[in-house]
Amino acid sequence: MIQRIIRGASPGDTVSFDAGNYDITSGLTLKCGLTYTATTPVTPSNVILSASFSEFSTDIFTLNAGCTRPTTISYLSSKHAGLLVVSTPNSNLTITHNQVGDLKCCYSQVYSPALYFNDPAGGNRNFLLNATVTWNQFGDSTSCTAPQNAMTLTDSPETYQGGCAGIVTGTSINGLDIEHNNFFHIGEGVHIECYGDRCSPGDPGGSGPVTYYLTAQYNDCNQIHRMCWEEQPEAITAVIMQYNSMHDWFHSYYGSFGISMACCANPASFAPYLNTSSNLIVFNTVGDSRYGFGIEAFGTGPPKFTNNLIQSPHPAGSAMTYGFNSSRIAPNFNYNTLCGAGFEKGGGYITQEFPDLTAPTTTGTVKSSTCSTATSAAPTISPISGTQSFPLTVRLTDAGFGSTTPLPNGNTGIWYTTDGSTPTPGSGTAKRLDSGGTFTLPSAATVKAVGMWGAANQPTSYPAGYGFAPSLVVSATYTGVASQQRRPR
Repeated sequence: MIQRIIRGASPGDTVSFDAGNYDITSGLTLKCGLTYTATTPVTPSNVILSASFSEFSTDIFTLNAGCTRPTTISYLSSKHAGLLVVSTPNSNLTITHNQVGDLKCCYSQVYSPALYFNDPAGGNRNFLLNATVTWNQFGDSTSCTAPQNAMTLTDSPETYQGGCAGIVTGTSINGLDIEHNNFFHIGEGVHIECYGDRCSPGDPGGSGPVTYYLTAQYNDCNQIHRMCWEEQPEAITAVIMQYNSMHDWFHSYYGSFGISMACCANPASFAPYLNTSSNLIVFNTVGDSRYGFGIEAFGTGPPKFTNNLIQSPHPAGSAMTYGFNSSRIAPNFNYNTLCGAGFEKGGGYITQEFPDLTAPTTTGTVKSSTCSTATSAAPTISPISGTQSFPLTVRLTDAGFGSTTPLPNGNTGIWYTTDGSTPTPGSGTAKRLDSGGTFTLPSAATVKAVGMWGAANQPTSYPAGYGFAPSLVVSATYTGVASQQRRPR
């Protein structure tokens, strides 16, 4: 029935799903140029597309190659299978406000991702153009629960159970925005992958995929098994990764990384503009010995790794590693903060991973065996004194600035309390709204609120000035029966 409705729709139409649980037993093919969404979009999603496919099956939806019309997938919730496989060439795709849960690690399949962008032709023949992936949640507490018991501390996890990833690309990219997403309790967050030894245009075995204009901002990785971000294909220009947070590793795999930029092995003519800055990486989970590295960077060109904060109070590898730098152009590791006794035990804060290297520049980088954190601070934004008419509708809006210096807009939500207590993200009496959301105040109360960059499952403390910096610039609009009053914090 669903497939017949999709086939009968015309370009520009909307295919709406009523709230409920849809039992899908085989993959569905999306038609280009449509919008697929819930009848009444809400967050979290109120539509569940439940599918239990075999290991080698596709995701719930497939979008075939050759689509150029704007196509949107929004406010859907998929369980027991990935949401979408996209074959390239494909362009003008928007994936927003979806939830993918119960992703299973598998034993003979390399990846079981929530989203998979694939090039059937291989290499760099086809491109993903102008795609946007925002405000989604990939994974839940039932996804990819643990490495297999047979794994040793140095085994590759893919050998045993696959990647169980949020987003995987096996295609060339020219314009991909990945912003405001939450990656939770899965093997990997985002894996921009190549094919075997074909990771750049000049590698043996043919031309590999390439990356132009990839932006990843304001994303949160929570309880990832192996790594949050990996860029393997050659990054030609404008690869920007900033204001992201990675924390609370869960049953860490061998070779765990916060960010791996294994992308730049070609001569200087392919040197990328690679900006990895203002990210927060916290190895703060006790109990496993498979800790890896904060940031991994190999290759040529002038990659910039600046103003990141990497901390590890427990045993780990290194805060930053580098390698494969045959053209002798040093990476830029300037003005980072690297802290924690774990890195001292694991081999040093900055280490080289392979021979034939040029050491990075480290101007302004701070290394310390101790780390400091700053907890959420929340101003009181209760209605101004005077006669009020209840109930009041309260709208909280966060413009998206950091606690110390202005940063680009991008706060994903606001935590608030109405009992006078300080809102602590993810705990206590604090409740969460998307920025611009409303709640009803039935009677006079003390309202406190703090804006955050991360999604709902956040740590309760975080270093100030990085990806989890609390925003104090929360404004509130109060609409009563007879009047409307606005008061910034």
